Amino acid sequence: MLKSTEKFNPPLEERLYIFPDAREKLFINLIENYKIFFPNLKIIYASLNFNSELKADYLVIFYVVKNNKPLILWDCPFMYTNRCIPAYRYAVKTNQFKNYFDCCGDHFCQMDYSKFREYLVSPLAGELSFEENSPKYWLNPDNTYNVIKAMVDLALLYRPNMK
Repeated sequence: MLKSTEKFNPPLEERLYIFPDAREKLFINLIENYKIFFPNLKIIYASLNFNSELKADYLVIFYVVKNNKPLILWDCPFMYTNRCIPAYRYAVKTNQFKNYFDCCGDHFCQMDYSKFREYLVSPLAGELSFEENSPKYWLNPDNTYNVIKAMVDLALLYRPNMK
């Protein structure tokens, strides 16, 4: 049985560059397709990374209840990997949606929703907040860098071999 990364592995030259104008449009399309391929997951956060200090291309966070237990799943693929935006463009171009999203699903990180909340308000994540009126509210666009950095750091702790 092939691993998803063996089923979907776009050529490196396809992953290295994308027209800046196309990146945002592809991301919006990608999020819409996440909803189709993972209908049981509710997207609670999705953002492109525009900060070159962070290696993640984008971050998407899902909420789901499994066995009466609220969970968070997330994906924050690094630039130039087989799950980055240019790789998605390649999947669209070659009609490999299923292989692309299988690969994404195989790399989701997962944790209890309560632990996720604890982590985001901790000093490790920049003491973000779940209070909507707070300037540190985690869904405030001004906090995008902190949210992406926190979730990438957590993913690296959670999955040391993350790519």
